[in-house]
Amino acid sequence: MGAPLRVMLKHLSSRTVAPDMDGLVALVHRPTESFFLVPQAEKVTVVFPMRFKDSIDTILATSFLQEFVEARRTAGLVNAPPCSWSPYPPLELKGAAVEALFANAGFVSFVLFPRHVEGIKLDKTVWNLSTFHAYVNYHVKVIQMFCLIQIYGAKFQIVLRRIHAHSNEAACGVPNSVLKIRDWFVKKTLKPISSST
Repeated sequence: MGAPLRVMLKHLSSRTVAPDMDGLVALVHRPTESFFLVPQAEKVTVVFPMRFKDSIDTILATSFLQEFVEARRTAGLVNAPPCSWSPYPPLELKGAAVEALFANAGFVSFVLFPRHVEGIKLDKTVWNLSTFHAYVNYHVKVIQMFCLIQIYGAKFQIVLRRIHAHSNEAACGVPNSVLKIRDWFVKKTLKPISSST
């Protein structure tokens, strides 16, 4: 997958278009992970249709991608390629197969100029574009885990407070093993303050 991408971007650095790669080019990594390139002499537009199986992943990815595009507008990323997100296929994909245009989390587009692929930047740009789907998937899973930790952490705090409020097992209906965890937790977190008089 990286070889045709590298060839196109190498032509971009010399401000030419590869003779056999004119028009819309689809690069398929997996059936659900493909992206499109629109090579021109002065720029290459890269469009990622973002597809997810799970509805929660779709919602998280959509939110993440919108924030990703907004973060691009910060002062520290002035030299980064222009990036946009849309729930609808961009005009560059006109003429693509209908099934390739299905994207339940929208479309992310990058516009690469020769300055983004000159010299040693070429290999890094090829790598970043080749692994963009994995990058988004990773961050979606991290967001999910963070949410779960928040939910389970809050539930665990409620249980610990309930246990701490009751001193014996019969009063709160909690097994003895959980009371041992409570005692350990209380020792670790509620250290007595020693008075130095």
